Amino acid sequence: QRVFGKYADKGWDKPAIIKILAAYWDKNWETVTYDWASNPEKMTQLIKQNIGFYNSDAVPVIALWHFYHIDEVTPLKSQWMMKVVPDKTARGVEGANGMQFLYQSDDPIAEKLDHLLHVQFGDMNGTPPYMYHSVRSLGFLLYEPCFWMNLFRCRTFQHAWENFNLLWRSADGSPKARAQFLEFFHKGYVPNDVTILDQSQRHQINQELVEFVMAQNKQLMGEASTSYTQETDTGTSREQTLGEAQIKLQQANAMMTGMLAVAARNKVFEYREICRRFCIKKSLDPDVRKFWQQCKQAGIPTQYLSADLWDISCDMPLGSGNQTLELAEATQLMQTRPAYSPDSQQEILHLFTAAVTKNPKLAQRLAPIGETQPISNGQSWATAAFGALMQGTQVPQQTNLNPIDQIKTLLGLMAGVVQKIMSGDNMGTQDDVAGLSAVMQYTGQLIQTLEQDPQQGQVVKQFSDALGKISNVVKGFSQRLQEMNAPKNAPKLVESMAYKDVPDDVKRQIEAQAGLQPSQMAVPDPKVAKAQQGMAIKEAQFQQKTKHTEIAFQLEQLRKA
Repeated sequence: QRVFGKYADKGWDKPAIIKILAAYWDKNWETVTYDWASNPEKMTQLIKQNIGFYNSDAVPVIALWHFYHIDEVTPLKSQWMMKVVPDKTARGVEGANGMQFLYQSDDPIAEKLDHLLHVQFGDMNGTPPYMYHSVRSLGFLLYEPCFWMNLFRCRTFQHAWENFNLLWRSADGSPKARAQFLEFFHKGYVPNDVTILDQSQRHQINQELVEFVMAQNKQLMGEASTSYTQETDTGTSREQTLGEAQIKLQQANAMMTGMLAVAARNKVFEYREICRRFCIKKSLDPDVRKFWQQCKQAGIPTQYLSADLWDISCDMPLGSGNQTLELAEATQLMQTRPAYSPDSQQEILHLFTAAVTKNPKLAQRLAPIGETQPISNGQSWATAAFGALMQGTQVPQQTNLNPIDQIKTLLGLMAGVVQKIMSGDNMGTQDDVAGLSAVMQYTGQLIQTLEQDPQQGQVVKQFSDALGKISNVVKGFSQRLQEMNAPKNAPKLVESMAYKDVPDDVKRQIEAQAGLQPSQMAVPDPKVAKAQQGMAIKEAQFQQKTKHTEIAFQLEQLRKA
């Protein structure tokens, strides 16, 4: 791709490369050659891996050397050029000692050495005492105790296996032929001059001495690694308290977090160089050219395609890469999640899901962020139920749907209706008050269902407070409606508790004193009134059943959609 591709550099010597590739055309295995005198460890590794098979059916690799040199343009300015030569073991190479340039750069590769060389420092000190930042390495401190512990365990296992052997002793000391071979069957014969050595006659180890030596080695290893790792529990120490366990966990997390922070800071230099190379306009790299094409399609001005104008940093995940600390921080955020804004709550839920499942793709599906949130089934049901409740129709509870989504939706819709009434006559109609009362009753039942979850205490309190404020406003609407509908200058009839028990003539006298005229309406027949009332009840039930059926059909269609 880089030699014969569409965006190949012109500095490659294509005939020489074709000749090298032709020399490898019939070679379909890789020959491994090492200087065994200077690489004894490599021989050991190969023997462990493939029992001495030094060839493989892998695709052969052609080794190339990249050389960078300075080309001084002016005394004050220099630039780095690059040349590529094949290794001496490569086939099909011509020239003096097989060294010929396969590539020579026409344009400078870099302006500074920082654009070519990035060094990662590690503990590679070969002079004892082995230290890094004046701290002796853990491996050096544990080498001797681990060596002797390993040897000690080997001898212990060897002694245990030797105890499985049956030892025999011949009691006959005469020079005649002794028993040389004994063949045992299900029922066999043992000569009288052959006896089995019992436990008291065999060599016994000092068990207390063995346990003492093992304890000493564990102590040495623990003392050397206490500041690096947690101390190994032998089962004899007392149970730690919660405070002690948290302190040890904090120490381990602090050290791990510091190490990861140092690694992240060192990564910034690598990311800066990657960004700088992607900002080279005339680069022949296919990825860089694709990046420039995408930026042009997105309408990004070219003057902003400069790494010097960018803020380049290394994103640190929750817990700085420590899974234990990540889960602890995510759990703490979930406990205080209701105090954040809705967008922050969704992001916290996403972080908690990712920390628990260790699967970012699954977390994006379960708790997506950075995109439009889809309408849940609970929100769809609450929206449909709100319209039915405002019309005076009873709606059954849906316990299989998320109550939080339903409550949030209903509170928002009620707040919208209340705001609309307040911006108008500030009292609404009797149907509005009745509908809001039905919705408040339905929402209160959902809040009671949510109260059964003890972890939702703070959320329940917020919902209850919001519902209480809406209820106070609706009560104000109802009171103002009653005051407006009350007749002006209406006579007040003072009725005692025993008014219903007085005779009819006394009632007429009281009504006449109050200024009320006798009723001109004919007294209806009780049987006819009862029949009419029954028909009205049946009609109302039929209308209500029809409306419930229609709402259920609409909800089912919405669910299928």
